[in-house]
Amino acid sequence: MCGIFGIFPSLIVNDEKQYIIEKVQNILSSRGPDFKGDWQGKEYEPLLVHTRLALIDQSSNGKQPMLSNSGNMIIVFNGEIYNHHEIRKSLCINKSQDFFKGYSDTETLLESIEKYGHKKTLNDIKGMFAFATWDRQKEVLTIARDRFGEKPLYWYKEIDEFQNERLIFASDLNAIKK
Repeated sequence: MCGIFGIFPSLIVNDEKQYIIEKVQNILSSRGPDFKGDWQGKEYEPLLVHTRLALIDQSSNGKQPMLSNSGNMIIVFNGEIYNHHEIRKSLCINKSQDFFKGYSDTETLLESIEKYGHKKTLNDIKGMFAFATWDRQKEVLTIARDRFGEKPLYWYKEIDEFQNERLIFASDLNAIKK
């Protein structure tokens, strides 16, 4: 199990971002004690936070938030993709052996989304999951979870006093509350 968290758009100044990241990582540390990471985009982009429980690929190649090979797509992921070896093989057709940096199902999921899109990838994968991707080129945040909701994913739409809206999501309700 891992911990995921995001705010979109972040609309947060840098000093406050660091405070939020540390607070959230402390809350999510029980979900993922092996590694803590974050991705801080620009003000209009999401702030993504991840705590990792390393099971499949225990190397640093499985760290999250993870950037796709092209550098366009970013993911935070909690779960397991049972058929990721099969999907990985289809992605490696006409590619060099060095295409993947590690062995994680996260990397397979991310590269599949980038190559085939969310709809096809979600139809093809089997597993339990909750994830968020940020497409830097299209400036689109996509959040998804498995059909049965086996992995938790909570979200909250916040509207401030200036009528600015933002979405806050997490794998733990306490991360949103704090």
